[in-house]
Amino acid sequence: MVMVGAIVALGNALLGNRHALLLGFISGILEIIPNLGPALALIPGVGMALLFGSSHFDIPNPAFAVVVLIFYLLVQVAENQLIVPYVLGGELEVPALLVIVGIMIGGSVAGILGVLLAVPIMATGRELFMYLYEKILPLPEVEEPPKKKGAFLDAVRGRLSRVKLPTIRRHKEAPAPEAAPVPEP
Repeated sequence: MVMVGAIVALGNALLGNRHALLLGFISGILEIIPNLGPALALIPGVGMALLFGSSHFDIPNPAFAVVVLIFYLLVQVAENQLIVPYVLGGELEVPALLVIVGIMIGGSVAGILGVLLAVPIMATGRELFMYLYEKILPLPEVEEPPKKKGAFLDAVRGRLSRVKLPTIRRHKEAPAPEAAPVPEP
């Protein structure tokens, strides 16, 4: 809801639709209603475009309304194809297709409530399954990973430490004369 609201607000602001923040807020709130919410959200956006036109572009109001309609449709396609499956699937660590199927099944079984609860039910089911799986079946033994080769700089340092550098002999200097002892007062 927040992502769609922000995208709609930003897009309407860039297109020059008046009250873009309000339109984004309406779109975000109406996202709670599956399938019907996005259709209801585009009505005020297209209506404002038709009535007031663009504040940035000099095009006729009906043409601008069509541009805003296309923008809203693109936002919905992006939400349905990218945001919902990948965000929810990433949180669940399940494929995006399974999230979409779960939401469809939840909607057909229990309507709006099923759509809203489909993902949390899938997450709970996954956690229960993983818990039971770990309790029933023993965990496989973990093999130690092969030792990593040293980093490049470590290899260079090792090679440099084996290189014998020539020594430079210095001439023996005469010892410095000792200072005379200072008498104590």
